[in-house]
Amino acid sequence: MSRPSWNSIPWREQLAWCGGYFSGEGSIFYAHKHSKYYYPTLAIGTTNKEEIDKFQESVLKLGRIYGPYGKRQSKLGKKPIWRGAAQSLRDAQAVVVMLWPYLSDYKKAQAIDAFSRYKKAIRN
Repeated sequence: MSRPSWNSIPWREQLAWCGGYFSGEGSIFYAHKHSKYYYPTLAIGTTNKEEIDKFQESVLKLGRIYGPYGKRQSKLGKKPIWRGAAQSLRDAQAVVVMLWPYLSDYKKAQAIDAFSRYKKAIRN
């Protein structure tokens, strides 16, 4: 039996996969972005380019994919590292909203902390 193509999987199921994948491999934090401004940032790293491409496609192509960088040793040899990031407030908010029902409690807490820090900073 062959695996269905990613595009044939309903979007809600793609988001559920993304929420689980991000809960295990991703991070949400409040970070500096090339200036004096700080933004909530979502980041994920992997040696599997196909997975990060599926993730970005499912979240409406928000954010960017960077790489390949260096190589990480694995049981299968050395593989390049790919990173995905949503580094604008708009993209970070949109991705969190899409994935919220599927994120772990820990990732939800990271998101609340990052957005709370941002909100506090813009008030000052």
